[in-house]
Amino acid sequence: MSAGPKILFVDHLDSFSENLVAAFRARGCRVDCVLSAPSGISLIEYGDHDALVLSPGPGLPDHYPESLALLDRWPANRPVLGVCLGHQILLTRDDQPLSLVSQRPVHGRREQVQPVESSSWLSGLNFEGRATFYNSWAVDQLQFAQKECRWRLNAQSAGWAAVVEHKFQPWLGVQYHPESFASEQGCLLLNAFVSLLNSRGIA
Repeated sequence: MSAGPKILFVDHLDSFSENLVAAFRARGCRVDCVLSAPSGISLIEYGDHDALVLSPGPGLPDHYPESLALLDRWPANRPVLGVCLGHQILLTRDDQPLSLVSQRPVHGRREQVQPVESSSWLSGLNFEGRATFYNSWAVDQLQFAQKECRWRLNAQSAGWAAVVEHKFQPWLGVQYHPESFASEQGCLLLNAFVSLLNSRGIA
């Protein structure tokens, strides 16, 4: 039996990281975890990894310069999945501004997710359903109407970007937590990402 896809998982010190790692391992992936810190991410050899996953975490993307620098080195043709903070890191790196969703920290709210445009990378995935959000910041969906925007809006929730993908390379971001049992399409999204890795002849 061949080994599954090998994922480099960058942990932004989030309490949900272990759940997300476990979800990938349950799907047959091999996962190497490193911290987004000079002692971890700057020393990692990523050449033999098939995909990169950027975890949720506290704070803002600018608080994690090592993760932003890794994206500058990561091959454009290798898949990336950013979750919550990881999603924001992907978008702010391409100058998509964050806006404050709430003046108070918002943890564990369930919101309806509405499809906007079908995915080119996650074939056949239906994004509609309720999902669990833990973010205080997000990218306004109107940002994606700009002609120069290199990101496609797949789904929105209450006017905020919920699922996005790069138009030219297999990089994806999800603002909610797909590993949560309360995210109705979360399991399918993770399945689709692993299927993307397998379809590229990785496993």
